[in-house]
Amino acid sequence: MKNENDMAGKSFAIYARAGEEEIRHSLQRQIRNCGIYVEEVGGTVVAVHAELSCGCRPSQGPEFRALLDLIEEGGVDYLACESLDRLCSPVTDFTALSGRLDAKGVQVVTVGGMMGAYGTHRIAQLVSAHMRSDRKMRIRRGKALAKALWK
Repeated sequence: MKNENDMAGKSFAIYARAGEEEIRHSLQRQIRNCGIYVEEVGGTVVAVHAELSCGCRPSQGPEFRALLDLIEEGGVDYLACESLDRLCSPVTDFTALSGRLDAKGVQVVTVGGMMGAYGTHRIAQLVSAHMRSDRKMRIRRGKALAKALWK
């Protein structure tokens, strides 16, 4: 994990996303929490992008695409969000996003979860490990269920 002392003076873009049921107060809370984190580590917020999900994937939203354009231009060291599900719903979206962020040297910081600040490669490793663990658990449950049914 990146040392928070290394974040002082770095630039942060904040991304917030909420479903229709969460509406405005959720967006405000996400932006506020990210802003507090950036302030605590001594960083500077250079952009805030927020949108309602409107039933589309994060990668399809206009604010998300504007955020990616900003990252492509450079000048962003960290992408701050409340949790990874604000950035990407399916893992395939994250895989595509991680390549773009890695190419620009941008790291993801989640402020509402346990992830902290990781490079996207490390997050992909953690997601992959979780998926493998989840798969093993489902296989064990399936075997136990099959065994119980065939008694």
